[in-house]
Amino acid sequence: MTTRSLLLLAVVLAVFGIIHQGGASVSYASHPHGRPLAPARSPAGRALVLEPFATQLGLGPGAGDPEVSKLQAAGFDVTELHDSAVTVQVMATLWQYNVIYANTHSDPFNGGDGVVATGQLANENDPSVASYVQDGSIVPVTVSTANGQSSEHYWAITSSFVRNHMGTFPGHSILVLNGCGILSAPTFAQTLQSQGLGVLVSWDKEATVTDNYLSGNAFLNEMDQGLDVSDAITAVKGAGLGTSQPQGQGTATMGFIGDGTITLQEASNSPTSTAVPATSTPMPVPTKAAATPTSIPLNTAAPTPTATATATAIPGPPLTIQLKARVKPGTRQVIVIRSVPDTIIHIHVRFPSGDSRSATTATDGKGIATYAFPQRASRIAYQQVYARVTIDAIKNSAITTKTVQYRILWGPIDVSVQPRVQAVSKSVTLWAHASSHTSVRISLLFPKRGNVKRFSGVTGARGWVHFQYTIGQFLKNGNNHTVVVRARAQVGNKFVVATTTFQIV
Repeated sequence: MTTRSLLLLAVVLAVFGIIHQGGASVSYASHPHGRPLAPARSPAGRALVLEPFATQLGLGPGAGDPEVSKLQAAGFDVTELHDSAVTVQVMATLWQYNVIYANTHSDPFNGGDGVVATGQLANENDPSVASYVQDGSIVPVTVSTANGQSSEHYWAITSSFVRNHMGTFPGHSILVLNGCGILSAPTFAQTLQSQGLGVLVSWDKEATVTDNYLSGNAFLNEMDQGLDVSDAITAVKGAGLGTSQPQGQGTATMGFIGDGTITLQEASNSPTSTAVPATSTPMPVPTKAAATPTSIPLNTAAPTPTATATATAIPGPPLTIQLKARVKPGTRQVIVIRSVPDTIIHIHVRFPSGDSRSATTATDGKGIATYAFPQRASRIAYQQVYARVTIDAIKNSAITTKTVQYRILWGPIDVSVQPRVQAVSKSVTLWAHASSHTSVRISLLFPKRGNVKRFSGVTGARGWVHFQYTIGQFLKNGNNHTVVVRARAQVGNKFVVATTTFQIV
């Protein structure tokens, strides 16, 4: 998080009804630092919501309540902690939860590692943290405030803390680390994965407090609707969130490292463990400069490159891509990326239908990263069946970009609309594809009014049938109506259905 927009945040949150006396629509017993919440009915899993800087950022006692409400609605037993209650010892229990949401300060650190701040003030004479300091698991950091950097130092965990003091996460666990730059800290992310974490959701650069808060809330809202991690991030970006542009800096992007197909339901069904992790061999004690820096200014801008550095060509890392050449709807595409170890990988898949999906990951110690996702039906368009996959490999600020494509095979029925965004009184073309000479019915389901427009026809020799529709005047411009397009056909003894959407603007 940056100092920019801290004051603006209070205004934004007030507009959204987040800062108010009662917090979310859940009542809690008063507690100065957080509220262990009553278990939801028949809880399916455990969740933890952490707001270590709730008071400092002016979020008030309602900080974290929107996230708590969404996780409770999904059936989780939720614990929420604020401010100094978010201690080093609490961070050592993260692996015992199915879902963790932490709205905190973070940053890349020490050549690929990362630091994640707790709400516990740093005191090197505190015997409760002595073992963590000795093995380099925690370091003191300063954090951003409305008036610059904090005068106090807080303990922050590193990848050594994850490796030495955490057990094994549930197999489909989700960690939403709503702070800055951790997707650019591959060592930290890979250590979490080596401890079994299913997926890490965070940001690749510095983001503003406002963008962090609103994007994190929107992400959990999409997950609560049943989307997987990858689709939820895509939906957040489609709503105009999930990116941030602090003044004078580059664009930060919300993304993930790990399995982007995990849903909240899958996370809740993964068994948790309360077994105490075996103590690993202590790491060599770092030098004082590395172990206890006087100040690590989190969320500050990276130095502006000099003219000489900008002009000098820096060769990007090597990059090779392997994927399935043909993928049938309902199966998974698997992309294997090879580069040098600890390379940040940005993945963008563009489908002929106009849909897309994005992900951020990193190569492991062998230089390999794998990204898999389910191929959805109706991602084709008329005479367009190839998806384009663009990979950016980033190492030491140098970038290599490659684009490959693969063939999307036909489903039992596919439907598409061109264009996907249209105005009132303008036309869209509805396309359906099935076996040749098959009767097809297409229905347009309009919002609110309950209107339905139907078309029927028979596919030609190549399996296509199309219809023109002129958007009626009963829908007004500027309201961003989403129209559901549903195609139905009989294949053998059963009916098959495919859906897509288009927007009226």
